[in-house]
Amino acid sequence: MINVKCLLALSIIISLTVGLSACSSKTQLHFYASNLSKEKIKEVITTIDNDHYNIKVNYLPFPNDINDNAIVYAPSLNSQEVINPLITSLSKIGFDISTASLISANNHSFTENNIGLFLLPDNYVQPPITDKRFEYTIPLVNEYGSTDCQHATTLYLKEPNEFLLEINRWNEKTDAYIEEFIEGQWVLLTNKVLQLNHSSWQTPLKFEKRHFERNEIDGSSKGVKFIPIDDVNFETDQKAIHCTYSISLAV
Repeated sequence: MINVKCLLALSIIISLTVGLSACSSKTQLHFYASNLSKEKIKEVITTIDNDHYNIKVNYLPFPNDINDNAIVYAPSLNSQEVINPLITSLSKIGFDISTASLISANNHSFTENNIGLFLLPDNYVQPPITDKRFEYTIPLVNEYGSTDCQHATTLYLKEPNEFLLEINRWNEKTDAYIEEFIEGQWVLLTNKVLQLNHSSWQTPLKFEKRHFERNEIDGSSKGVKFIPIDDVNFETDQKAIHCTYSISLAV
């Protein structure tokens, strides 16, 4: 069973999620398949609805405290709508999910619209715990939550160099969020500067890419953040989204 620390979960929520925003794109499903045969992996992939999940198979090691089939995810307005159909589909091919856990499992955590799927074969015996640290490089193409925007804003870097900015503005009259989307092209300059281009912008948005590590209440985390590079020529709407965007992973 997965042991989730509430305080650690809270710190990750603050740094990665954007309040009550909902994502319109496919859910990114990170399928940890290192313990399954090729036949089983293929069966899982063909069973899961590809219209709603973008499956990314990897063969990375499991956290030490996952010893049964599990799903790890971050909370959002439509969490259950995303998780429940997945659990139902997997149960039909013999994978009963014993744990659907919020935020983190040992050294794994996921941002909104990202799910970790950990599946084990029947009669699996967990190997002895070693001291070898889990190493994982955060992909550049990912989801980044804003930390200092005026409104709840999420930056999605997509392939092959497309970006989506999702802005959720709170409307006090309707007591609800109003969603706004901005799409354009991104480019990474000299591996240090992220540039966002849009056809209506005279000046592109630029951010400095930085890696960071920090101590958490129960461990540590590492991540990537994009810090805005000042430019006096920005229009008002651009300034509102020229914020710091970050993603982190518990280690």
